[in-house]
Amino acid sequence: MSASPGPPKRPAGTKPWARLETLGVAVLTLALALVYLAARDAGPFQAIEGETLDWRFRLRGPEAGGDEIAIVAIDDRTLAALGRWPFSRARLADAVDALAADGARGIVFDLLLVGPEDETSGGAADRALAAAIARAGNVIVPFAFVYDAAQANHTALPEAIERAAFRVVRSEAGGLAGAPAHPAGVLAPLPAFLAAGLPAHVTVFVEADGSLRFSHGAIGYGDSYFPSLPVEATRLYFGVDRDGLSLDLGRGLSIGERFFAADHETAMAIDYAGPNGTFETWSLIDVAKGDFAPGAFRDRLVLIGPTAAGLGDRFQTPFSAMLPGVEVFANVIDDFLGRGFLRRGSPVLWLDLLALALAGALAAMLGLLRRPAVAMLAAGGLLAAWSALNLFAFVAWRAWLNYTFPSLVLALGAALVVAGLAVRETRGRGLAERRGAVLSRYVSPLAAAGLLAGGERAAGEGVAERTQMAAVMFVDLVGFTRASENMTAAATAALLRRFHDGVERAAQAHGGVIDKFIGDGALVVFGVPGGQPEDAANAVRCARQIAGEVADWTAETASPGGPALACGIGIDFGAVAVAEVGGRDHGQITVAGDTVNVASRLEALTRDWRAAIILSDTAYQTARAAGAGAALAAFVALPDQQLRGRDRPIRLWAWPPPAKD
Repeated sequence: MSASPGPPKRPAGTKPWARLETLGVAVLTLALALVYLAARDAGPFQAIEGETLDWRFRLRGPEAGGDEIAIVAIDDRTLAALGRWPFSRARLADAVDALAADGARGIVFDLLLVGPEDETSGGAADRALAAAIARAGNVIVPFAFVYDAAQANHTALPEAIERAAFRVVRSEAGGLAGAPAHPAGVLAPLPAFLAAGLPAHVTVFVEADGSLRFSHGAIGYGDSYFPSLPVEATRLYFGVDRDGLSLDLGRGLSIGERFFAADHETAMAIDYAGPNGTFETWSLIDVAKGDFAPGAFRDRLVLIGPTAAGLGDRFQTPFSAMLPGVEVFANVIDDFLGRGFLRRGSPVLWLDLLALALAGALAAMLGLLRRPAVAMLAAGGLLAAWSALNLFAFVAWRAWLNYTFPSLVLALGAALVVAGLAVRETRGRGLAERRGAVLSRYVSPLAAAGLLAGGERAAGEGVAERTQMAAVMFVDLVGFTRASENMTAAATAALLRRFHDGVERAAQAHGGVIDKFIGDGALVVFGVPGGQPEDAANAVRCARQIAGEVADWTAETASPGGPALACGIGIDFGAVAVAEVGGRDHGQITVAGDTVNVASRLEALTRDWRAAIILSDTAYQTARAAGAGAALAAFVALPDQQLRGRDRPIRLWAWPPPAKD
């Protein structure tokens, strides 16, 4: 029969709480990872992450806009010059002709040219603008998808818009995918403008907090998908035929050989260059009059849109709370032309999950620090390091790493670990107090203090040794051995308890520390751990109290013819070492040195001189200097004594006056 091994033992030092904290952090990390995968772009997480993204933009600071883009603004100066809004579209026609003549590569309207102009000329201005658009041949005319049928002027798309749809659309399933959101119709410009220009949608979607962070490169209507104004402008700038546009639903879109990643809703995270005025801007009134340097617009994409107060749409962006729509489109086009959108696709998703896992692991490792305050400081340092790394990835690689979820894992995980550490510390403090109470009951307070301060120590490692001045007193119950011969064991123990109790009360009353009880004796130290000038005086007073109490209760309990009990006390004052003594596996913390040896010899001399207390001259003089005159009044000097183990005799003082045989 073979014996099966017992259950594995927990390694020394492993705490059940530590395992629970690690498990809690692991569960927290997994839960937040699942929430991240399911809802990183929803609800409060989206709002928090969006705000952190805005701060990253602001910490990075504005950057220069691309030279390929210029803005012709319908600004306050234009309105002041033309005197009204809306002004005649003939001024727009003048601007288109001027830009085309100067060599603009593309002209992009951020104006919904809806409805005919109300003028007495019978639409001459509309015809002039349509003709200018046709002559230029490179003018983008916007339309908008709307999701409220009451706002639409078409539910069946005009043919010109139908022709603008992506001709190549691929889905992950190998065919057309349904549109993520189906508009109710479109708000389209006049047919003449559609026929003369290049249609593209200008529909944008703001976040729940009102910020515009994404550009949707395509929107589905029916069975077709239609490119956005920035996509059409980029196609125009690079000279790509419509057949060169392709849409891969769930992956992104291609403009010629250039691929741009997008999510399942064709959304791309906008990398804003800066606030208002980031791109070179002219007033429309100057352009319409030809008041600009020749070649100012050559080979550039020129956006025409409103910037005047109260005109056009304005959007909340990282650098501006009211950025005109024309400048938003300039930023998006700049991203297409070379700046690049923020990276947020599958590689970044895996980096986010890796950051989540590392945050959980680091949070769990905070438990190794043991102290809650230190762990909290370390958690703050880790959060600061993560913030710096996240900002670096944003600035250096334009990577939009999710800041919210790893930070939540780190913060909540650290809170869990710190709470566990605090519980353990509280429990440990309570345990130490209970141990201290036990130690103070059964071992010397010196030993208890040394053991509790030393914590967990290797065998033989010892405690810190120190030397100081102290008064040392040895007490012995004289006659105890003879008395115990005729006593039961229980009576003997009771007698010892009474004697030890008297010694303990006297020591406590006068600031003494009982180093140890030695059978029917005791070693009491005055001045440990913190010495005072009155230590020798306190020792004398304590000795007088012990001697008086022993005399009183032995007189009460003495039996005729029985052995007489008395006490013998020896006191010296001098340098002592507080140290651990003993072997490797068993030791004790006590006082040692010549002062201890002298006190022990003096206690033994009390029998020879039939004195209750014998003091060294050092103890006597030190006690007298400290004001113990009353306690020393009855002491008498003894002849100088040669103590065993010492080379020179010393002077002694005894109480009561002795009578040597």
